[in-house]
Order: sequence, then C-alpha cells, then structure tokens
Amino acid sequence: MKKLFTILAVSSSLIYGQSGWAVYGGWNSNGMTAEGLDASYTNSKSFNVGISKQLGEKVTIGTGLHHRGGYINTNVAEKVEGHVFELWSTWSLLSMENGASLWAGPSIAFKADLDYKLGGADKTGDVKMEDTDLSLLLGASFPLSERNTIHLVFQQSLRDVNLSYGNSDWYTVEFDQIYLNFSRSL
Repeated sequence: MKKLFTILAVSSSLIYGQSGWAVYGGWNSNGMTAEGLDASYTNSKSFNVGISKQLGEKVTIGTGLHHRGGYINTNVAEKVEGHVFELWSTWSLLSMENGASLWAGPSIAFKADLDYKLGGADKTGDVKMEDTDLSLLLGASFPLSERNTIHLVFQQSLRDVNLSYGNSDWYTVEFDQIYLNFSRSL
C-alpha cells in the first residue's frame, strides 16, 4: 500500500507542469451483492484518491486507489472491504455552457486482497478477489471554479467477481459504488 501511494505521489509530481492533469479524491459508499445468497446488504464508507488526464474535449483517463466491499448480513454480519488499484476512462456524453457534463466509461479494478471480518472481530482474515472487476462508470461533473470540480459518480460491476477465503471459493459478488469526488486541475 505504501508503494502505491509513493508511485502516485511521484507520478503526480512528475506531471505537475503538463496541462490537462488533475488530482482527485473523495468519499465513496460501497456495496455488494452475493449471487444466490439470501441476505441483506449494507454499504460501507471509504475514500479514494487518484490522478486523471484530459485527452481532448471528450475523453478523460485516470488511475487511482479505489475501494470495494460492503456488509453481508445473514445470521451474523460479515464485512468485506479493501482498496484496489483501478484504471478508468470516460467519454463526455453531454456538456453544458457552464462546464457541467454527463459522462460514461469503463473501469477495471485489479485483483486484490480484501479484509474480512465475521461478527465484528470474532473471525478475521483476507478474502481474495480472484477476478478483475470490470465495471461501468456513469457520472456528472460540476465546475466550482476554473480549476476545481465536483464529481458525482455511480459505478456498477458488469460481471461477477469470484472471492475466495483461505483455499476455497467463498462468494461470487457484484460491486457497486457511489462516489462524491473533488478534483483540482494542476
């Protein structure tokens, strides 16, 4: 995790002088549903940080440290959560005169170890994401000033992600996130 933060910090400092770059961060609400499991689900809350690059008027690419997880409530509460390295791109669908825009695009979150807790601290360990999470981003951006923008984003898995606990399969899940991000152009 420290290496990833170092890479992000060094990358952002190397590209500071180039136009079209921005740093972003914010709050996110994370949810997941498990295939074939009769349970209730509760979202967990976390943060995300990253960098993005505007490529022309319509396309933006980015990378960052994002979050996956949530609570599965059967007869006990199970919490699965962790940060993942994510690459994404978006295409502007509609732009307003005031700079606001609606956009969509794909995202890929790479395999990661997620923290697992059963009934609080009774049982803990690592759950592994056995698959990459391919997802769809839908969002709206609202400029606050020439360099500052607020983004509201919905993200949904496009395919099932297999999770394993120990040496056995655990659940097959789909993730969903809602982000409220702030970005600053460099």
